[in-house]
Parts: sequence; C-alpha cells; structure tokens
Amino acid sequence: MEKFDPVICECANITRSEIIDLIKKKKLSTVVEIADESDVAGMCGACIEKIENILNEVYTHLLL
Repeated sequence: MEKFDPVICECANITRSEIIDLIKKKKLSTVVEIADESDVAGMCGACIEKIENILNEVYTHLLL
C-alpha cells in the first residue's frame, strides 16, 4: 500500500516528505532557508503557511 505524501508546493511539485528530509538534512529552521535550498515558496507563496506548520511539527518532535 502506497503512503500518501501530499504535494506542499504546487508550483515546484515538492512533497511533504521532501521538505521534511531537507529540514533534517540541512538543519533548516525557517521558510526562507528552505526556499534558498529548494524551489518552494518562490512563486505564488500559497505554501508558506504549510511549510511553517511542517517546521513546527519537525522541531516539536525533535524536542521530545
């Protein structure tokens, strides 16, 4: 069974798992840092809030 991996940035076709991997590998902590390392949040900006939520989730789990 395939795991659902939603596209977070429609403009760049980048999924949730790709963003999480990038955050963890590069130790990124802001949307700007993620945008600098990828194509997310560079066009329409509709994904910015989703990326902020992912950042919060990643760092909440890392602190536990």
